[in-house]
Amino acid sequence: MLPSERYWPLPELDRVEIEYTVSDLWADTGADRDEEHVQRIFGEITGVVCADDGSSAFVRLGSLALARIVLDRLDEEGESLLDLLDATSSEWVNSYGIVDLDDTGLCDGLRYLLIADRVELRREARGRGLGLHALARALRTWARDDTLVVLAAASIEHELDDSTREARREGSRKLARYWAKLGMKRIPGSTQPEPVMYARGDWRIFAEALRKYSAWESPLTACVAR
Repeated sequence: MLPSERYWPLPELDRVEIEYTVSDLWADTGADRDEEHVQRIFGEITGVVCADDGSSAFVRLGSLALARIVLDRLDEEGESLLDLLDATSSEWVNSYGIVDLDDTGLCDGLRYLLIADRVELRREARGRGLGLHALARALRTWARDDTLVVLAAASIEHELDDSTREARREGSRKLARYWAKLGMKRIPGSTQPEPVMYARGDWRIFAEALRKYSAWESPLTACVAR
């Protein structure tokens, strides 16, 4: 249950939590065949806030969505990653189909492809580094050493409104710089419809960035949620 509006605008956050819901990959329980290769991971982002009167509450800050694909299972069954992306999500093939991950060699020696599909925050919760913090924590949990992480630097708001093409490009460039703080690099040649960022789970610079941004220092040590 969301607290009353007295907690907005959002004061300092004492704690941030992410609760995950994960699909049952490899179960082969009659799900769509294309989804047999994709593990869906949804995270609900909440925080503990304190009001001026000393009361505290959990507030919903946003959500994130990841998708993990088993690359060696595709190889065993002779299926193409590009075909799987096309069959699973039109957004995925629009973003990642432009850069054929099979041909770039980025997946060589790795077992998983982890797509950072969405990170959405309430407008009132933005501007605090929560996006980096939440995604860093999620990637520390789900991006093992044998994983290639990719994300498209696309603004959801620009997808929904009538922004001009140049405004969308500028928004994507800003997001690419933002996600680069996590040690992610831009895949050469990925320009349309938005830059595609990537990192390997075995990169030290990636692991160090995730450790840095997954730490949340609370200024409210005396605040206890009740």
